[in-house]
Amino acid sequence: LMLGLWLTLAVLLTLSTSSTAYAGLTILALAAAAGLARSVAKNRVRRRELFVVALFAVLLVLALAIALYREGFFDPFLNLLDTMVLDKSSSDSGRERSYWNQKSLQAFRDTYGLGIGVGSSRASGWPVAVLSQLGVIGALLMAQLTLVMFGGLRDIRRVLDPEIETIIASVQASAFGSLVAASLIMGTPDPGLLYFI
Repeated sequence: LMLGLWLTLAVLLTLSTSSTAYAGLTILALAAAAGLARSVAKNRVRRRELFVVALFAVLLVLALAIALYREGFFDPFLNLLDTMVLDKSSSDSGRERSYWNQKSLQAFRDTYGLGIGVGSSRASGWPVAVLSQLGVIGALLMAQLTLVMFGGLRDIRRVLDPEIETIIASVQASAFGSLVAASLIMGTPDPGLLYFI
């Protein structure tokens, strides 16, 4: 059931033609790879992780077989990826987002790091919005909260029931995913309700 859900979501994400979705998936895949590398380093690889590695190996072999059998099969997807992600900065949308970030960072500099207040600037990413609107103090507090959310609960989780620990890990993973998307597109320092849950 989970594999089917994962594959469906992966297909829908691919068809979305969203540069945020593609960049977010890349960042989340790197985080998953780092988690797998940590498990390998600690010699505590779980069966689920081996299954994911095997699944990706099978998908990679399948993709290579398709590419060898029908040359140019993936060209439309590669062209889409090139247009939506790699050439995004040269598009009108990319230039506009860059302009927003420049103005937000200029506001941060103009206030000597104090920030200009929530909702007073338009940024194109959560970190820039936090800096420009909340200033250095707000950014440090938000960074501390983020570090506690992702790393500070380890001691508590060890003494909890495994089911509760799984729920906490799931909420943390969801919050991380939403934070990645917010870092790419959100213009407000409020990271969303899931982050605070």
